[in-house]
Amino acid sequence: MNDTTVFTLKNVPTELANAFRAACHLDGKRYREVLLECMTGYVKKAEERIKKEGIAALKRSV
Repeated sequence: MNDTTVFTLKNVPTELANAFRAACHLDGKRYREVLLECMTGYVKKAEERIKKEGIAALKRSV
């Protein structure tokens, strides 16, 4: 996904999709920027969990 890619929220409840769009607009950010921030945070949490619980946490999530 690049900055010019059209982004649609498929299979997302309308209220959530609208709230996401509004939040991005209020912050002056593109959907891509917000998604990358969320993904980065999610990955960091997963990495912390794996460090804490070991490889078993990774196997359970697959």
